[in-house]
Amino acid sequence: MEPYQKSLAVENDYYASHSLIQLLKKRFDTYGFNQIKTPIFETYDLYSSVQGTIQLDDMIKLISPEGKVLVLRPDVTIPITQLIATQYTKQKKELRYSYVLDVYRSSFQSNDGYVKTQAGVELLGNPNVEADMEVISLAIDCLLDLKFTNFKIEIGHAGVVKEILDILSLPKDEEGQFKQLIISKNVTGLEEFLLKLDIEPAIKQSLLTIPLLYGKPEEILDQAISLSLTKKMTNALIRLKEVYNMLTLYGVGDYFVIDLGLISHMGYYSDIIFQGFIENVGKPILFGGRYDNLAKQFARPIPAIGFAYDVEALLSVKQYPPKLLEQIYIQYEQDYLAEALKLTRKLRNLNYRTILSSSSEIDSNSFLVSITASDNTVFYQGMNYPFIDQDELPILLQSLKEGHS
Repeated sequence: MEPYQKSLAVENDYYASHSLIQLLKKRFDTYGFNQIKTPIFETYDLYSSVQGTIQLDDMIKLISPEGKVLVLRPDVTIPITQLIATQYTKQKKELRYSYVLDVYRSSFQSNDGYVKTQAGVELLGNPNVEADMEVISLAIDCLLDLKFTNFKIEIGHAGVVKEILDILSLPKDEEGQFKQLIISKNVTGLEEFLLKLDIEPAIKQSLLTIPLLYGKPEEILDQAISLSLTKKMTNALIRLKEVYNMLTLYGVGDYFVIDLGLISHMGYYSDIIFQGFIENVGKPILFGGRYDNLAKQFARPIPAIGFAYDVEALLSVKQYPPKLLEQIYIQYEQDYLAEALKLTRKLRNLNYRTILSSSSEIDSNSFLVSITASDNTVFYQGMNYPFIDQDELPILLQSLKEGHS
């Protein structure tokens, strides 16, 4: 690839990322979310002291000049929750924040540079079903804005698996094995695992069935409720059904499937959880859920729900047309330098992207304005167009753009 082509490829990659992020920000804004930012360097203690955070070995650590152990921001939800819990000690109202931030983990693929960009939202202070519906419907609207049509949102409830684990009372290693069997939907392995346990046959059948339920919400939720083993599990499933009914009334119910074996690697999720998949991407492009207990670890109980998009995953399949640069290059004969400078400033003040250069390589989407002793011309799309004075040029440029659009 020639140097100029490489330059255009870099510009178009940046344009694609910028365009996608701007679309997400615009949609976040329509739901009333305000931008927030957290520090890139955070204290190791913030994560080591919080239950349900990422694996400590996944964090990228460094030592500050003062000798403190710092980490590059590995998560966004935890520092936002800490900020709200500490600064809003008498917080009663609902708070809505959005962000586009980089997160850093050693578990990311090395070709990603151990960094990924996340775009997401956090809704704090509202424990009700409509808050769940608002956040999940926002995730749907973002995908529709990005013109995705073939996608699904899997929705589950962390409380269902938690109740099952409470019933089983397994040691830590067996608990991890049980979760892995659920995640992989390994029916045979799960049957063999449960056979070893001293549990009543009817309960064992429910434990085998419930976490593997997957499919249309109308069918799965009623079946799960009929098999529910505890009041907490029943309440969790009823809430899940209420959220789905609201999403259906909102007009986005067709995008969902229920997965009662859905488990997040982030242990702070306590209630409804969800993840999104799009065609040709073999991993979730978004993950979110309710984390009502996280703020309690900062001495302030605040109900909350949020989600984050993996921006790089979206960009891997979202095709944007090449950016039409439509730059204006000003070339001139030396005796006409003063006139060229005046014209350059005039165009820039009219918000045209203008470059004063007699040596730049011009691409086909740009305008080349030549100021010489013989004439003043605009070269565009293989044709020369003369103009008389500087006031006429902006009108000519606009007509050329409209004529080739």
